[in-house]
Amino acid sequence: MRRQTAGHAGRPPARRPEALGVIDGVHLFRLETGLVMLLEPVPEAVSVAGGIWLPVGARHEKASENGIAHFLEHMLFKGTPGRDAKAIASAIEDVGGHLDAHTARDHTAIYGRVLAADAPLLVELIADIVIRPLFPESEVARERTVVLQEIAEVEDDEEESLHDHVQLTAFPDQPLGRPILGRAAAVSRFDREAVCRFHRHHYHADGAVLAFAGALEPQGFAALLAEQFAALPPRSRRTPAPARYRGGERIVVKDCEQLHLALALPGLPATDPALAAWQVFATLLGGGMSSRLFQAVREERGLAYSVYAAPSAWQDAGLLTLVAPTAPEAGEEVLAIICRELLDALAHPHEEEIARAKAQLKAGLLMARESVGLRAEQRARQWLVHGRVLTGAELIARIDAVDAQAIANLRGVLLGRPPTLATIGPDDRMAKIVHRYLARLTAV
Repeated sequence: MRRQTAGHAGRPPARRPEALGVIDGVHLFRLETGLVMLLEPVPEAVSVAGGIWLPVGARHEKASENGIAHFLEHMLFKGTPGRDAKAIASAIEDVGGHLDAHTARDHTAIYGRVLAADAPLLVELIADIVIRPLFPESEVARERTVVLQEIAEVEDDEEESLHDHVQLTAFPDQPLGRPILGRAAAVSRFDREAVCRFHRHHYHADGAVLAFAGALEPQGFAALLAEQFAALPPRSRRTPAPARYRGGERIVVKDCEQLHLALALPGLPATDPALAAWQVFATLLGGGMSSRLFQAVREERGLAYSVYAAPSAWQDAGLLTLVAPTAPEAGEEVLAIICRELLDALAHPHEEEIARAKAQLKAGLLMARESVGLRAEQRARQWLVHGRVLTGAELIARIDAVDAQAIANLRGVLLGRPPTLATIGPDDRMAKIVHRYLARLTAV
């Protein structure tokens, strides 16, 4: 049954949000609590998408809490004073919409999409589960089992768990290196009090952002958000421990058919002015079928079905991960190719491959504009990282400015420090040969 929103007991009166202006078509508002709203009207849209992005993720956990940010995200959907878990799911699906969430290392997002007429319901649902979750004891026990199954599923998937091994090796003994899902031993100990405590400490207005795009009228939508989110407390957020890249090797022996290999190098934080050059380099090296690694590993030698570059950037650190599942006996050859192409691409990038990578990145930015959900997510991430909206023209200009010299300047970022190598395979043969290749990346 849909709960009435007007006059809800305990909800503070809505305050008129402060209008901060319009940037690149995005209307900015802020509540007295500090909660920021980014609203982007899309005249041709028939739907509204968006939600709340909170600056809390796996890197904000204590070691004993590892996995609780993700566990809490699950528990948000398990009941509020006016709805149980089934009623939450039914409410959004009764109108043909969807409601979802995800946890990352640096943020948690709760978001959805509905037809424009049902936008008030979407907003009310998100506010309800974020501000007034009950965390029923019975649901904590049940969901703990669900998350343990999720962890087991990832551990059974070598390519998925490979990224956790890379992160652990690149950033050991610190929050940024721990898995987002947590480890089974820690998750098994989570109880209702631990979930309530983490919610109380981290789910507040400071640093959070509401972002919506689609068929909306900014002033009216801002008033709706102000009414629903006025109760989100204005506590100060906690700054996570700074990232400390270390690197190293992690060879995991497991009964599996392939050798899953990942080579990672320190990258740039998301706020670095050279980030566009780093993204262009990652794209030309392993961003598509025309990339160097795809051509050299798959097309020319047939050594892998997939090979790709996965750049990750956080507020204070970055990581460029190169991944290639292959046959165990081909591991040395694949690693040698990766190292060779990496060094050559830094020293001798071709103008045509730089232009191609820039075109890919610009097209991705522009084509994402066709999705109201991606519009909202892009704006929210910009605010979390930069504290402002980045215009499309600014982003395109940054990419356009990348040239061969900008790529060459990345040598000091990517090379010189110990690289990170993680493998999962049926034997430990890679442990015997990796040093001769990784030394080439450290000595440069």
